[in-house]
Amino acid sequence: MMPDFRSRLTGMVMLVLLLVLSGCAGQATTSSGADTAAVVAEAPAQPLSSEQQALLASAEEASAGGEWERAGNTLAALVAARPDQPDLKARLGWVRQQQGEVESARRLYRDALANEPDNLMALNNLALLLQENGEFHAARELLQEGIERGLEAPQLHFNLAVLSELYLLDLETALTHYRAYQRSAGEAGSEVNGWIADLERRLK
Repeated sequence: MMPDFRSRLTGMVMLVLLLVLSGCAGQATTSSGADTAAVVAEAPAQPLSSEQQALLASAEEASAGGEWERAGNTLAALVAARPDQPDLKARLGWVRQQQGEVESARRLYRDALANEPDNLMALNNLALLLQENGEFHAARELLQEGIERGLEAPQLHFNLAVLSELYLLDLETALTHYRAYQRSAGEAGSEVNGWIADLERRLK
């Protein structure tokens, strides 16, 4: 039985959208542990001022309505004012990605990760950009790094499974991460039941 490639890719896109919406809701990923503290040398960022929070809300509203230029201009001003906020860079990266400015998006995601290696939005979306550009091994390394850091993100397992199965043809790794996604995603994990059964048959 051939794998349902279209269903897998559709699922991957939906998970990216869920992650983006989570980011736009203001849930910044925080780093923890001694190893992470050793990597992130900068002092903890100060909270946004009330004026900056209002600008961020305006950018989120613009993004939700597909007003990418307004969202980008607002976020760019915020990033310039608050370069200590990796989450703002990740959000701006997403907007630039929607505007087709892929190199700018990649740079912003990398800048966010340089300040906060555990920034889930930047890590996940950069990995997907690398995959879209045919940089499959670099994308795999980035997703594996996030998982090894202990980030609680079913999306990372899902995207690594899709990458492994469809692009790297590493079926055993794909099966491992579909199972990990199934365990961690709750009810949503049931969507991969058939794919797991298919891979188990192919690996016999």
